[in-house]
Amino acid sequence: MAIIKMVHLKKFSFISPVIESVEVFRAIETAIPPDAIEQAIDKNLALSSRLKNHFRRELELNENISIFPFSILLSA
Repeated sequence: MAIIKMVHLKKFSFISPVIESVEVFRAIETAIPPDAIEQAIDKNLALSSRLKNHFRRELELNENISIFPFSILLSA
């Protein structure tokens, strides 16, 4: 004799509940200490700034390289 288990499924809806951003931030602060969040943000900002400066210097170098041969031709 086979035993059949009945599974009760929760109702599924495509409509997502409205959650206030304050509740989301409170939940995040509960799960992750505020100091850790601040450190991660600072670390991300520092990395972003370094990358931005790096790409700015690369762009300046590439502009100088691409302009240099043409400037010789124009001055001749």
